[in-house]
Amino acid sequence: MSIKKSILGAAAAGAVAAATITMTTTTAHAATHLGDMRIVPSTGTTAIGLTAKTLAGQVCPTGYSGVNLYMSGPGMTEEVGVLNGFIPPSSAQVGDHMEFTVQNPFDSLFEAANIPQPTGAYNLRLACVGPDFFEEVGEFTQVVNFTPDADTSSATRFVATYAAVVPAENTTTTVSGPATSTFGSSVTFNADVNSASGEAINGSIQFKDDVDGAGPIAPVNLGSPVAVSAAGGASYTASNFGAGSHNIIADYSGGNGFNASTSSAAALTVAKASSSVAVSTNTGVDEPASSVFSATVGGGHAGSVQFKVDGVNRSGAVAVTAGAAELTTSLPAGTYAVTAEFLPTNAANVNGSTSAPASHIVDASLVEVVSADQEILVDVPAGALTISVAGWEDGLVDLGVAAMDPSGSLLTASGELDTFKVTDTRSGDMGWIATGMATDFVGADTISAFNLGWTPKLATDLVAPATSALSPNHVGFVLGGTAASDLQFAGATSGSGLGAPRDFAHALDDAGNGTAYLGADLTLKIPTETLAGNDYSSTLTITVVGQG
Repeated sequence: MSIKKSILGAAAAGAVAAATITMTTTTAHAATHLGDMRIVPSTGTTAIGLTAKTLAGQVCPTGYSGVNLYMSGPGMTEEVGVLNGFIPPSSAQVGDHMEFTVQNPFDSLFEAANIPQPTGAYNLRLACVGPDFFEEVGEFTQVVNFTPDADTSSATRFVATYAAVVPAENTTTTVSGPATSTFGSSVTFNADVNSASGEAINGSIQFKDDVDGAGPIAPVNLGSPVAVSAAGGASYTASNFGAGSHNIIADYSGGNGFNASTSSAAALTVAKASSSVAVSTNTGVDEPASSVFSATVGGGHAGSVQFKVDGVNRSGAVAVTAGAAELTTSLPAGTYAVTAEFLPTNAANVNGSTSAPASHIVDASLVEVVSADQEILVDVPAGALTISVAGWEDGLVDLGVAAMDPSGSLLTASGELDTFKVTDTRSGDMGWIATGMATDFVGADTISAFNLGWTPKLATDLVAPATSALSPNHVGFVLGGTAASDLQFAGATSGSGLGAPRDFAHALDDAGNGTAYLGADLTLKIPTETLAGNDYSSTLTITVVGQG
């Protein structure tokens, strides 16, 4: 540094009485480099006003008497490039950093040095002067690049644009948000990025979920990177966090003049979403009418409802549609407790629920009940099968000899039910229902009644009249559907065949009077494990219930 320059700087500040100094010898400055300074704004033209500052926590050494600000470079020495003469600490320091308004703009120095087209890199140096007002005890530096104006006329002499070289600055990123939430609820996390200089941050933040903390699974990106706002913040909002523990971090990418940084994790615990279900029934129904169970599901979740009667599942689960599910079933007379259990599709994130029980009453029927029996015989041979059908007179249906099915997995026998005649002459024409149910076939072994199936039809092999008085074309008369034969083992309690009451035919109110001749095609499936024997027999009971 120049001894003459430092003393004159101090005298100009009034810190030393004016005197004539004739010493002109100068020496190179060797002050300690304390860090990088910042010229603000970092880009602009040579004519604008400037502010010089350092990062937070960077000040001249304790006891310094003031500072000088110099510029040097091609064609300019520090003796000419004085941006600021001596400034005392009270004007040069703001809190924990150096900051002051620059006295001379760049163009005035270029004019003083007679550099009409400033070009290239110039060095700025903020020199800290020691307590003796003479020796430099530290310095902050920065490089500024100048580009001359394209117009080289006299009007643009000493005019240029500049761009300060700003060393990358460390940043600190933090993230905050709620500690708890519920699946499906909206959650917002806010991130803030700060620099030591307090300059506006640029770049973006990628929010991530570090699902297993310090485990081997890499953090998962949450959405796309979010641009950092002018205030240094960014936010991420979502409602799809799965139930369980999450560790949300904010990863700042870095930017022009700023180093990247990553926040510590903000813990988030997401609870499963709740659901609700309520059940109602058509309680008070008279048998054999159907019982109807209805469930209403709250929470808007996809799934199904399992209806239960006295704690036992009734049929399979029913899919929820528009928040509701319904089951139609048949129950004998009695009082039952009906519940509905909601089974969410997304069980990992949604809790199931169970309704309070609803009392369901089925009243016993008080109408007339008329029954007629037929005995059905079948022979199970060792390997051959023939079928013969007897007439109505003996009330005996012989399914003949069972035959091996082409698949080799079962035996089958078939035949035709003897004709039933239903005559209704009651006043009021209240209609009727005919159902059929068979007992197990018993012989050398037992064959489940569920293995016997039928397809109801109008009888056509009548001695008199040729057609039924009631027919499928008769309004209000309906034949029952096919009850398919099953393949169950002895002792089975459920199946598709005639081991349970099946609809034979029915006539609605105002459609039952008259005579109907009913028959059915029969099919029997027999497990190959069944012991051979003659005259396996079962009793098929047709029950006619008058309505009213």
